[in-house]
Amino acid sequence: MENEELLAKVDELTRLAAQTTDKKEELANKARTQVLEERQDREAVEDNLYGARDKLAVL
Repeated sequence: MENEELLAKVDELTRLAAQTTDKKEELANKARTQVLEERQDREAVEDNLYGARDKLAVL
């Protein structure tokens, strides 16, 4: 009986560890996506600024 209880506890801890790992991976993916989106937004703003600067330079 004691071995069965220990095996059940090990199984539960293994399941919880897997859930934690999955959650960490999910959060890391969200963070990477956010960084990429922010980088794209920043690049778009820079492109707009450079375009405006070039138009003003022609005037």
